[in-house]
Amino acid sequence: MRCVLVLVLFVFFSAPVWADPGAADVRVGNDLYRKGKFQEALERYEKAVQKNPSEAKIEYNLGAAAYQSRDYDLAIEHFQKGLLTDDDKFRRDVHFNLGDAFYRSGRSREDKDIEQGIKRFELSLESFEKARSLDLKDKEAIENYEFVKKELERLKQKKQQQKQQQQKQQQSQQENKDQKKDENPSQPDDQKSDEQKSQDQKDSNSDKQDKENKAEDDRSKNDASDKGQADQSQQAKNQAQPGNPPNDQNNSASGQTLEGQISSQKDANDMMDNFERNELPKGLLNFIRRSGEARPVDKDW
Repeated sequence: MRCVLVLVLFVFFSAPVWADPGAADVRVGNDLYRKGKFQEALERYEKAVQKNPSEAKIEYNLGAAAYQSRDYDLAIEHFQKGLLTDDDKFRRDVHFNLGDAFYRSGRSREDKDIEQGIKRFELSLESFEKARSLDLKDKEAIENYEFVKKELERLKQKKQQQKQQQQKQQQSQQENKDQKKDENPSQPDDQKSDEQKSQDQKDSNSDKQDKENKAEDDRSKNDASDKGQADQSQQAKNQAQPGNPPNDQNNSASGQTLEGQISSQKDANDMMDNFERNELPKGLLNFIRRSGEARPVDKDW
């Protein structure tokens, strides 16, 4: 790759240029550039462009000095401003140097940001293509175009390889995780995630509540069964006492019982109601029915 820099040495040689504002700074800048003092030359060109901001050739010299200082992005900025001219020959040289600056900028980004590197290679191709279109016999522009084209393909392949490598690494990491999970199916509590611990606690609480509910249901059923059996036993004792002959009507009302056994909770409730109506002493105070709520009596005794 070669950067066309000859204009920086002769674009201001004609008399009209020297008469322009900033000509003295340009003359000093050119001298510094020839001595290889590119940063000092850049400062002189900046002073000149402040005095004559519409002069495209000063912008070109600024771009050339920035390029030699390896500040390729700054060189691109000034070369692009140098395109504001109707001189096709001059614009051809600007496009050539712009293509070179874009390429160098892309190379500097290749390892850090390959996407930006690819974009600058593409802009480099466009610049060399424009330089070639302005001079079809420009062999250097043609050679540089072909060179950057190959470099662009190389960079795209590199990007694809990096992508495949990342996918392999991700796949390998996932396989390692799965293998560790198979080897250690149950993790200790201190290795579980907070979310997993929270879910385990919820499941434990739910199981505990289910057990408590089941135990409560069992106690209710046992209490009801014991109550029914006690009522049946009391009825049998009352019927066996003298003066209490068997009550056919009561037996008929509880006809769903067989040989003194209660077949359901409803039968037990019916039997208890019948017992309260017919067997309890008359005038008993403060009797509380099972199905009702406790009510206070009117007096204490």
